[in-house]
Amino acid sequence: MSKKVKLLIPKSYYHKLLDDSNNFFLSMNKICNLIFYKTDILKLKNFKISLKSEENETLSFNLNVKEEIRYNNLADEKNDIFRGNSLIKLTEKQEENLNKIFETDANFFKTVFLNYLSIEISSNREKFIFEEHYKLINEAIKNNKKVKILYKKQYRIIEPYFIKAMENHPYNSIYSYCYKNKGFVTYLLSRIEKLELLNDKWEHYNKKDVESKKINFERYETENKIENILIKINEYGFRRYERESNNRPNDYKKIKKSDIDEIKNKYQLKSINLEENENLYEFKTSIRKIELYFPQFLDNFEILYPSKLRKYFREKFAKALMNHEELNI
Repeated sequence: MSKKVKLLIPKSYYHKLLDDSNNFFLSMNKICNLIFYKTDILKLKNFKISLKSEENETLSFNLNVKEEIRYNNLADEKNDIFRGNSLIKLTEKQEENLNKIFETDANFFKTVFLNYLSIEISSNREKFIFEEHYKLINEAIKNNKKVKILYKKQYRIIEPYFIKAMENHPYNSIYSYCYKNKGFVTYLLSRIEKLELLNDKWEHYNKKDVESKKINFERYETENKIENILIKINEYGFRRYERESNNRPNDYKKIKKSDIDEIKNKYQLKSINLEENENLYEFKTSIRKIELYFPQFLDNFEILYPSKLRKYFREKFAKALMNHEELNI
């Protein structure tokens, strides 16, 4: 019987993991095993367990056979690190962190998942999960080589020109010429099941077309810079937030009532007034994502910071109000 892993993680991180599972086309069990498999334990030496001050959610999954073998060898892996077999000398603080991580199973797995989920940008988490394919695609691009991929159960040969996150889909896409489709196609990194680097050189590269497409992709990166965003949300709005996962910004913390004054000073706000059914949330996400996600909340939220985002919604809702003035019939 496979080992069952069960731990508590902050609710916002759980939502982030759930979104990755859906957007990477992986079951929760599969993505959890991949995160464990791909985590370099030694790289956790500087990671300090620090839970957010928010409600937790239970994460549970079963280790597959390969990962269970690694789990059973964790003691040896730990001993190798502390004996210096890793070729990296640990500082006293790093040893203290690793000792704390290995103290219990709960601490260990919590650190593994918080380390992954603390990667703020979804496209970077995707690179972590699909690292081997990502590296091979970049090698093909660097050397102007074709690759053979298995994509949605069909083999195809492509010429990959660049890989970036798209504006309307914040995950890694590969812009290529496809010989099966006889044209230029964008493929999702997460949907590639197998990949083989070929020796054949590109034949269909069009510099003008590729540069034009790249500009559109780069616009996404500019518009999706991570910022602190302060939002007041009532209870109905937050229940909706928990249901609506499409484009949802997941990295947030709920501000305690006792910390309101500190937040007010941090963002240089004159006052923060909360009704009985309202709470304050600090999001770490892009302005673009808030613009896409929050219009559906109507009067159940209020942007407090930044002022440019507050102005954006004020103007949008003012225009919507004008559009819906009473008709003279």
